[in-house]
Amino acid sequence: MATKRKTTKRRKRTFFLRVGIVAILVYLLVFLAQLRTELRDAKNNSDKLTQQIKAQQILKEGLISQNRDYQQTLEEKAHDAGYARSGEYVFYVGPTK
Repeated sequence: MATKRKTTKRRKRTFFLRVGIVAILVYLLVFLAQLRTELRDAKNNSDKLTQQIKAQQILKEGLISQNRDYQQTLEEKAHDAGYARSGEYVFYVGPTK
């Protein structure tokens, strides 16, 4: 009977050990699948943000260009109206004969 109990205890131990190992493996597989999903979502989000950054940079460049043109236009109109910046001289050429 002593040997029968030992073999029964061993079987129970190995059974529980196998069940425990399988449970850990299943947990790791589920965890790995979840991490892959999160990684894919983060990559998609990163791609979207990169596209938004590029669009904003293009918009910014356009606005800077418009601002330069606007400042130049204002400066030309101010010169035509007779205004000058401090320290700047405006010379008028009279009509020639």
